[in-house]
Amino acid sequence: MGVGKRQPPAIDHQHRGLIEALNRVMIAVSSHAGAQVVVSRLDDLIDEARLHFESEEALMREARLKSLEAHAAEHRSLLGDLRVLRNNSDFGDDVAMALQHLDRWLIDHIETFDRAAGRALLAAGMLGERSATG
Repeated sequence: MGVGKRQPPAIDHQHRGLIEALNRVMIAVSSHAGAQVVVSRLDDLIDEARLHFESEEALMREARLKSLEAHAAEHRSLLGDLRVLRNNSDFGDDVAMALQHLDRWLIDHIETFDRAAGRALLAAGMLGERSATG
């Protein structure tokens, strides 16, 4: 996937945390851990995503990146999808499939939107050389 390759260190750490949190939700669903456990894992994922998105958008806002609104819309979309899943009372196969879709979405987002944002932040002088993306 490339997480960790030329990502800003703090952002890369957050990306890893998001992927790990999503994996914990997927494991809870696939192991039939029960609704209470799944909801708890989803809450953790939503919190992690919200904090990451806020910090990423703050960097983009500070650099006055024109791509901020489109990037933020992607973030809102994922958070909305996660909240819909969280409020679902049946954590069966449909939710497992939705989580797999979200996993692919998150990876694609990191590889496209976040790498582009990283290059723009580097060009704006917001990141050091070592932090350059793609």
